[in-house]
Amino acid sequence: PIPLDCAGRPIFPIVLGPLTIHSLGVIVPDRPGYHTENCIYPVGFCSSRTYASLKNPTVLCLYQCTVTDSPFGPRFEITPEDDPGRTLVGSSPNEVHSALLKAINNVCGKDIVSTEGQGAKFFGLSHPTVQNLIQSCAGARKCSDYRWVQFEVAKPTDGEDDFTT
Repeated sequence: PIPLDCAGRPIFPIVLGPLTIHSLGVIVPDRPGYHTENCIYPVGFCSSRTYASLKNPTVLCLYQCTVTDSPFGPRFEITPEDDPGRTLVGSSPNEVHSALLKAINNVCGKDIVSTEGQGAKFFGLSHPTVQNLIQSCAGARKCSDYRWVQFEVAKPTDGEDDFTT
């Protein structure tokens, strides 16, 4: 279950297994590129997760993933905790995630991971709980190209708490 404050807003950080959401950000419904049919990219969204380090791929590193604003549309950033001066940047989540995978392969000297980016998944933007929370934010209904996803609230069974699927 996602902890909520007295006003019903989520309390951050939200830990979803290996993914931690630090901020949902603010939805920009009226500018191109800030949503697609499958995903909304709120400005200020911030998450973190562990993955192979760019310095030594045999070691795990914490990466911070952020969506920022730019005059040209959303800007997607992945910053490794062990090398914060080496922020990877892209105009889509797939572009920046692919850059991370290519950089890891370069450090290894061979292709050990597929470089096909799965940015929305890496950022956590396609996680069902995150999608549900983003869809609940102001401005989500105004994202004209976005295809709304229906979520059901599961009833708790013996020993379980409420959760959203």
